[in-house]
Amino acid sequence: MSMKTNDVVKLVLPVVAVVVVIESVMVISNLVKKTNPVLDIVPTPAAEVSNGGINPMVTVVPQPAQADLVFEVAQPAMKVGKATTVGLNIVAKRDLQVDTLDLYIKYDPTAFDIASTSIKQGSGLPRPIFAKASTKTGLVVANFLIEAPKGVSVKSGAVFSLLNFTVKPKKVGNFEFEIDTGNVRRESATMIVENGVGKAIPYSSNKLVVSVSK
Repeated sequence: MSMKTNDVVKLVLPVVAVVVVIESVMVISNLVKKTNPVLDIVPTPAAEVSNGGINPMVTVVPQPAQADLVFEVAQPAMKVGKATTVGLNIVAKRDLQVDTLDLYIKYDPTAFDIASTSIKQGSGLPRPIFAKASTKTGLVVANFLIEAPKGVSVKSGAVFSLLNFTVKPKKVGNFEFEIDTGNVRRESATMIVENGVGKAIPYSSNKLVVSVSK
């Protein structure tokens, strides 16, 4: 169900520009930048603490994004009852070797039917060890554990497909799909873990806005 590479590049690369520039007029969707909460904790110098400094003795330093998670859709103007494929890609800012992916996508279950069986991995990835669209949590979930010794290679600047799924709109309106960073439900934090390092990679993500009509 994945789109051809050339088509994806034409569709997604302008989206990445929006993630970086924050605002631009796009044909495919309205986008909002969001950065995941990957942080470095730096000890506060003892001198600062003794002089009435920060408590607890840490300073939180946000890390710059090393990859963009970007939605793709052939047509954001959807029709009630007509199935449409939504995809999620990663565009790395440096060469990455990935061994674990935990993907959580928020959606409105009152507005869309999404069959768990429609969730498919992108080319180059193994089948997810768990994949489900939950009407209870309003999440599309896909967890990948890559067993290759060096993980999966994601080259800098290349568009790498992570997954796609089929949505069938149920009612008229404007709706959003976005990455869940775990700010509300910590157990649903989207994470990309680098092979050999065991650390989560900081990323930015866009928000896909679709319009549904009769």
